[in-house]
Amino acid sequence: MSYYMRKINKGEKGFTLIELVIVVAIIGILMAIAIPNYMRARQVAAIAATKANLRNLATALELYALENNLNTYPPETTGTTKGINDALKDYFPGSSPKNPKNMNYKYIYEGKGASFTIYDPTNYATISGTYLFYAVGPGGSIKELIVNTTIGQEISF
Repeated sequence: MSYYMRKINKGEKGFTLIELVIVVAIIGILMAIAIPNYMRARQVAAIAATKANLRNLATALELYALENNLNTYPPETTGTTKGINDALKDYFPGSSPKNPKNMNYKYIYEGKGASFTIYDPTNYATISGTYLFYAVGPGGSIKELIVNTTIGQEISF
């Protein structure tokens, strides 16, 4: 009589070692497929959130300039000088948009008279030696800055 028949006749219940190893192997294979896809989806979501935040900041800044009949955009906030952080706090209930990849990083604003640039200081590149940053200017158009440190040059913006 085979092992399985004796097991059934005795009323023993449980899994054999082989069955457990097969289940663990299947779970391992599924995890090997799922984790990279999850990481890629998080990266894509962070980039989309950053682009949306930059557009919102640019729109709020342009609205501020329009409502106050300004010909130039406010200067950067430095020390006691009133600047972008003070100007835009009324346009964002609660607080201004946070960086989705790292909440400790703040978006960087540079006011240049009749123009401005708002940068995200977070690196979104996945290839070593290459850094990818996002910025926005008037009109809300998103720009990508790709910097390759191995050749020491800015590729595009």
